[in-house]
Amino acid sequence: MAPVGEIDQAKYEFNKLLSEINDQKTEITISEYIYLRILQLGVKSIFGVPGDFNLKFLEHLYDIRGLNWIGCCNELNAAYAADAYAKVSKKMAVVLTTYGVGELSAINGIAGSYSEYSPVLHIVGTSALRKKRDPKVESFHHLLSASHTLKKPDHYVYEKMASFVSCCSASLEDDAEVACDMVDKVIETVWKKSRPGYLFLPCDLPEMYVPVERLYSSLNLSYDVVDGQELNETTKKILEMLYEAKNPAIIVDAFVGKLRLEGELEELIRLLDGKVNFYDTFLSKGLVDEDDKRYVGTYCGFLTQSGVAKSIESSDFVLHLGEFENEVNSGFFSYKLNNGKLIHLGPDHIQIGHTVYEQQSLQTVLPNLIEQLDPFKITPAPYYQVEPFVLPSDTSCKLTEHDLFNTIQDTLRPGDILIVDTCSFIFSCYDLKMSGAKFLNQMHWGAIGYALPATLGASLALKDFNLPGKVVSIEGDGSAQMTLQELSSILRYDVNPVLIILNNSGYTIERVIEVIQDFK
Repeated sequence: MAPVGEIDQAKYEFNKLLSEINDQKTEITISEYIYLRILQLGVKSIFGVPGDFNLKFLEHLYDIRGLNWIGCCNELNAAYAADAYAKVSKKMAVVLTTYGVGELSAINGIAGSYSEYSPVLHIVGTSALRKKRDPKVESFHHLLSASHTLKKPDHYVYEKMASFVSCCSASLEDDAEVACDMVDKVIETVWKKSRPGYLFLPCDLPEMYVPVERLYSSLNLSYDVVDGQELNETTKKILEMLYEAKNPAIIVDAFVGKLRLEGELEELIRLLDGKVNFYDTFLSKGLVDEDDKRYVGTYCGFLTQSGVAKSIESSDFVLHLGEFENEVNSGFFSYKLNNGKLIHLGPDHIQIGHTVYEQQSLQTVLPNLIEQLDPFKITPAPYYQVEPFVLPSDTSCKLTEHDLFNTIQDTLRPGDILIVDTCSFIFSCYDLKMSGAKFLNQMHWGAIGYALPATLGASLALKDFNLPGKVVSIEGDGSAQMTLQELSSILRYDVNPVLIILNNSGYTIERVIEVIQDFK
């Protein structure tokens, strides 16, 4: 979470800009309104590719102090860059594309963000509202032809496609108040659900005027209010199980980071006062301080180091914070935990033993746990000492991934960002010690080529928010062939990551993947 001083400064700068605008005029364009709402959330860079359906909207970006345009080589790369920007900045990211050809180019990256819960706002410049309303049969560029030449093409066909990879969307109308409501609702939903959302802006609307005073209405970024009695009852059950346990453990999983709950996690660890053992998962590496005396290791089912697995699988109470269940994160669903003593806190439900509560969530229960926790009632768990994982190196031979593993482990520093593509090296990262660095990947979605554009997005996030550390990016030569052109943007926008490309003679991971085909 951003320091309070940083949040206050961003709020001050936005309010100062808004006051300046209000002194000059009472109305602004809907384009400016969208940009200012984005700026209000602390976003500083917008990724994308210009196109004739978004040019009028894009021109208004230059009217907004504090927002930067990051032109990418193609829309897919822009989506990957935005995903990483959102993950590193802990804010929202924005990608802008044009009608049809642009938005469909980006949809694979947006699908990855949807699968991995990244808050990316995708703004699409679309066909004119008057054309959508016109009953005449007219076909033009970027618009998919109808099934019959006498039928009018469906101007909303791409919006229907996008509905499967987004948590919300809005196709703006020519009513100023309604349009502002739509913009606010989409931005709020993207933020709260931490998933992509779409704003479809017809190319004849960017200069529609809306009242400046609308911006003085705050965005509703709070989670929905839940039944307080049920919340307290479930919290009580969890705490009773914790107080009864002789060997309690907590797994910190990916949704803690995705839902920006790092501050709450830090407070929970402080309150537990070194009495409970902590574990992370493959997709949450970097969230837990690995130098903490109570950190044991990374749990991934049968892929786990034996000492780590033995310790957690013998626990009589496991609180799984921010569970992100998928085959990559769970060792192909091979967890061996006592389900009767297992508590899951997820983004849209919680589960205590075998009972599911769909009205509760990690976002509501975790703060309540912190508020009601009595650490004096906790029996300290046994300590477990697990030797660090080291791969043997042979300096007389060629460089291998063993050497890369040991080098990366020795050189990572607090604040660094390690980005690893879906490549052969990713499987070494289960046991990699992060040393205060953050781990960034899109392994659950698994589209190769993510890492290099993501390196651009992550590097710009560090630059935009003056964050410490460097970006280290690792990908195979097959992955690099997908998106290597974005190296030009890394040079153009003057960021300085460390790029490592593995010479695997092309697509090594595909050549060996037959050994893990159980998920088919």
